[in-house]
Amino acid sequence: MTIVPCNQLSLADVFSECQDIYESDKPEFLSLLQSNIDLDEIIPDSFRNHFYASTGRTRKYPLHAFLWALIIQRIFSIPTDSLLLVFLKYSRHLREFCGFTKVPDSSGTEAWVTENSPKFANRIIKQLKVYAKANHFNSNYDPYKAAYGSMPSHAAANDQIKQLYVDGHFCYVYKIGIVTSGLGIVRHLDFYNKDFLDAHPELVPNKKSDSPDEDKSIHDARLLVPTLQDFFRAHPLIEPKTFLGDAAFDSVGLYKALLTGDIFGDNKHFSAAYIPLNSRSHLENIDYKINENGIPCCPKEDSIPMRYECISKLRSGVPRYTFVCPKIIWEYTPETKHSHRK
Repeated sequence: MTIVPCNQLSLADVFSECQDIYESDKPEFLSLLQSNIDLDEIIPDSFRNHFYASTGRTRKYPLHAFLWALIIQRIFSIPTDSLLLVFLKYSRHLREFCGFTKVPDSSGTEAWVTENSPKFANRIIKQLKVYAKANHFNSNYDPYKAAYGSMPSHAAANDQIKQLYVDGHFCYVYKIGIVTSGLGIVRHLDFYNKDFLDAHPELVPNKKSDSPDEDKSIHDARLLVPTLQDFFRAHPLIEPKTFLGDAAFDSVGLYKALLTGDIFGDNKHFSAAYIPLNSRSHLENIDYKINENGIPCCPKEDSIPMRYECISKLRSGVPRYTFVCPKIIWEYTPETKHSHRK
């Protein structure tokens, strides 16, 4: 009798084999995913029925294709949806794996209104260029900024579909605020509609400027505190200690709200906030520079970062940090019993 030796499966060996396939043979890796993940077992029937409802929008792309594309986006760490569409456009293996016969249009995530047609913005820009040429405007005139100011703040079909400037283009969308955990798990959603504005009467609509980038930054910053207030009110037992946000939240007023006071509840605030510097922020003197770490540089030698000296507080309670040139020397004067910078 022949005895067949048994080999115990090792998780490390399985992971190593998958990693080798992932790095050396992408089509085989995709086949491995498809044979081991059954989307039909994951998708609830209620969700599938709602997606393919006869009374809803006609679906040009299957549900499975969208889900596989999102899974691929996470596995390959593709940072944006637009870049994912580029991969799908140029990779036949990827399209066939997901189940797309053609690459989806990114406008599918926007509201179906006339204002989202590229022809809408292009028509306004073209008219403004003709107008500028007829009136002999100088080269400083920017028809794109002028078009932004001329475009309506909401869609004609629905005043809840608001104008937004995203990734370098104009669109009309339903605006939503999302609060996630540090792992990216969605914990709270706020729809920025009439009900939200009624619940937060302090949010008075701002008049549009000629800078869409700046308007978006200000808009995001003003909505942060009300969104977090709704989050803490809905989840009183969650007590996060650290806030992570993008550069749009880089403002003095927000730091005070996030780190001090009772604006989110009785003695409820964050212990730390990590926010990238806003590239649109600038110093009063354009000759001053800030290095990549956010430290101001010496006005006379911009290669030398300033040295932290002390911290003080404004009347509002916001901390103010003082930086001095590292070459400064403190000299004590016995007569006055004070030190001064030399």
